[in-house]
Amino acid sequence: MEKLQELELALDEIKWDIIGISEVRRFGERIEDHEKYVLHHIEETPGLYGVGFIVKKDLAKNILELRGISERIAFFNIQLSVDGEEEQLWSITQAYSPTESNRREDILKIEKFYEDLQSTAANTSKNIKFMGDFSGQIGKQKSGEEYTIGNHGFGNRSKNGSRLVSFAIENKFSILNSFYKKKPSKKWTWISPNGQYKNEIDYVMSNNAKVFKELSISSNFNFKSDHRMVRAKLSSTHAKRARKLNNSMKVFECTGSTDLLLNNLKISLHDGEKECIST
Repeated sequence: MEKLQELELALDEIKWDIIGISEVRRFGERIEDHEKYVLHHIEETPGLYGVGFIVKKDLAKNILELRGISERIAFFNIQLSVDGEEEQLWSITQAYSPTESNRREDILKIEKFYEDLQSTAANTSKNIKFMGDFSGQIGKQKSGEEYTIGNHGFGNRSKNGSRLVSFAIENKFSILNSFYKKKPSKKWTWISPNGQYKNEIDYVMSNNAKVFKELSISSNFNFKSDHRMVRAKLSSTHAKRARKLNNSMKVFECTGSTDLLLNNLKISLHDGEKECIST
């Protein structure tokens, strides 16, 4: 709770609408109603891992579906209007990859993570945004990667970075960090405990890169962490009244009532638990 209060204070100092978070470390899958936002989190291993979202209430009322896939992947569908156009359905995913390792059990964890990530990508809407800590460096653009990696890749490609690039190519995602020219001091997203190493391992990806006007690394976000915040800005985003999504996933229609939203989301999560148990 103390960490959450510190985060609230830090968020009061910046502009934001949706925050994806890794290493949540709040056990279980829950939706919490706070004064200015709705918090969703999922964690399966007490004290470790966990992902989730913080969504401002004026946008939260337009969520159609929110689901925790695992303690490393969560996503939600939301209706947004971009560039003044009619409302569009966006699928936003937060991911937290296992760290890179040569141990067999760790390699299997990474493969399982990407299997789950691919399954999530296959069930998303037309407009997709993936973001999070991918524990790898994508490095510079290589031949044939022009759509996936821009001219401003950073660092040397690692094994996890190669896996991420392959995933992005397969799903026709652009890794937005690499499409914006920044000084090296504005590129890294993680620093080692001793301050000796600084790497770019947190990314934002989308299949609709043209609607993003900016991506930057926030160095003045006043929250104690070994990661820096990655901020992606859509050209213009406005919440619209949500409409029912028709697909194979469980969805629901929500109105401007936050209480109804929370109730519907909780029902959805509860039903999802029952489905998992039955299988």
